[in-house]
Amino acid sequence: MQLYSCQQDFATNIQALFDKCQYGTRQPSRDALEETLLTASKGSRRIYLVIDALDECTERSEMARLLKRLIQIFANISLLLTSRLEQDIKTELQHDINVMLSIQSAKVEVDIELYVRKHIETDSKLRCCCRIKDEVSSKLVDGAHGMYITLLYFH
Repeated sequence: MQLYSCQQDFATNIQALFDKCQYGTRQPSRDALEETLLTASKGSRRIYLVIDALDECTERSEMARLLKRLIQIFANISLLLTSRLEQDIKTELQHDINVMLSIQSAKVEVDIELYVRKHIETDSKLRCCCRIKDEVSSKLVDGAHGMYITLLYFH
């Protein structure tokens, strides 16, 4: 939305990409998406990019490559990335990211447990599983290991 509102050519670029993909019947290529993003970004004074759950990306090394490229190309970019602390993400981005905050504590685990329990109790599909809700909750909380990481890049 930021890029769209700051640049009149952006709508034209998006429409061209949509048309090239047979009016949305097939997905654009990664290269086409990257090129559209890069072209649109060139006219912006400041770019704020937020990527949540980077660890859930199926092609993390490709995403890391794109993020590094954006950092190199644009002096006007600020990134906020969130992820679980996965070694490949840390290794790939540690030299390109200014601030890496790891949040791993019992307090986070309590927050995760409260969140999971609340959803188990309020979701009509999950509520009927009363006899296994403690097991479901403990598996989800244990699986999170109380970890989360925030990666920041400001230029």
